[in-house]
Amino acid sequence: MNRSTIGRVGRIAALAITYAVVGRIGLLVEPVAGFATLVWPSSGIAVFALVVWGRSAWPGVALGALAVNLWIGATPPVACGIAVGNTLAALLAEAGLRRASFHPALDRVRDVLALLVVGALFSTLASASVGVATLYLAGVVPGVGALDAWRAWWLGDAMGDLVIAPVLFVASQGERAMRPPRLFEGLVAALVTAASAFLVFGGVIGPAHAGRSMYLLFPALVWVAVRFAQRGAAVAVVVVSGVAVIATAAGVGPFATVPLSTALLELQSFMAVVTSGLLLLGAAVAERDRARTAALDAAQAREDFLAIAGHELRTPLSTLVIELGSLRRQFERESTIDSRVGGALTRAQGQADRLASLLANLLDASRIGAGRLETETRPVDLAELVRASVDRFRDQAERAACELRIAIEGPVIGDWDPLRIEQVTSNLLSNAVRYASGAPIDVDLSVVGGEAVLSVRDHGPGIAPEQRNEIFERYQRGGAKRERGGLGLGLFIARSVAEALGGTLVAEPAAPGARFVLRLPVVRGSQLAAPTPTE
Repeated sequence: MNRSTIGRVGRIAALAITYAVVGRIGLLVEPVAGFATLVWPSSGIAVFALVVWGRSAWPGVALGALAVNLWIGATPPVACGIAVGNTLAALLAEAGLRRASFHPALDRVRDVLALLVVGALFSTLASASVGVATLYLAGVVPGVGALDAWRAWWLGDAMGDLVIAPVLFVASQGERAMRPPRLFEGLVAALVTAASAFLVFGGVIGPAHAGRSMYLLFPALVWVAVRFAQRGAAVAVVVVSGVAVIATAAGVGPFATVPLSTALLELQSFMAVVTSGLLLLGAAVAERDRARTAALDAAQAREDFLAIAGHELRTPLSTLVIELGSLRRQFERESTIDSRVGGALTRAQGQADRLASLLANLLDASRIGAGRLETETRPVDLAELVRASVDRFRDQAERAACELRIAIEGPVIGDWDPLRIEQVTSNLLSNAVRYASGAPIDVDLSVVGGEAVLSVRDHGPGIAPEQRNEIFERYQRGGAKRERGGLGLGLFIARSVAEALGGTLVAEPAAPGARFVLRLPVVRGSQLAAPTPTE
């Protein structure tokens, strides 16, 4: 035999032995008519094996079921009939889960629902129905007891699919080991879960309060599912179910007030609800974590692209700006050049400057996202920087029919990064001109309580109250976005720079228009002169 055949035979043998041994243990717990037990972990083992190893492993289920029933004294025809039903249930579960594109990791809500519906609810109908019919035809189960036997058989198989299969599926995915802090929390969670299960089912609480004590399980179970997703949920289900079955079989716990068969029926019904809810919660947490990771990866990929693109474009763009400036100066010296060429050069240089500004914003946004925004502070006069920025924007403001009005108390001396201050003021002025076309723009600078306060107010359409924080987020623009230019980075970068310099930038209500207020600490103190007249 070749290696693949040997491996297949080995898997079938291992499955048959495991199925038979685990099934024999389950049959020790109060079986109805000697064959129908409410504790049948072998069904979960069978579903796991056929889904992970493929349907070709079905002989292992058949041989295991045949062996365990012969083991407990069934005649060969009865053992064969029961084995047919158990094998059919496993094959139906595998086929249904495969059609549902089932993920063994159970990391989607749809996977848990598929296991609940296809595996636990419907496929087990085959094993229970065929098994009880075989017992009835053989005269082992009378007609009046067939329903009880069928109910116990079906619920036992269903709980095997719900309790055993999930932990095997999750364990088979080979997730990497947890780091020490996470491992410590996992150990604590396992101990708390086991302690909660023992407290509820171990007879610690008196019979008068035993029923209400079951609520003590849920805090630990929810904690495990939220913190450790499906792996934690699957393990917690096995721990709680194992403690509950052993305690109930021993005659203690909230379900031990009735005969054992009835107690196990009530216990397994309760655990079916708990298990379903916990697995669904674990899957929802896994989906949330996966979506969060995908979003972070997409954001990082975008930042990496912007950084690479920005660096690659900066050199040719800088060369283009220099060449356009050189051509424009040459045109100004040689008046014989057609005026249309001069106008075209002026417009081209304006567009190149705008492109350079957009590129600089992209690079700064990438640096801010990576936590690499650098500042170089030195003593500067904020008043001079603001005046220079206003002067550079006069032509742009005139084209937009905006009157620039400034009132500056100065000089205002402090330790700041002049290039970053210029960047903030330019972004604020550019934003004001863009949104307040045809309306005045007021620029005020003063020192209040040891802070330099720069205010840029436009008289445009204003900002809705709910947008005053949103507009400072990356790629966000206020107003009618389709009618405004820009990348939505100016205010984001301006606030980030302000915070890097130890200050703040906020949008305050103004009627009409909007007012942006930059506050910077005057580290070296301030020097104030008489206010400069409004221009």
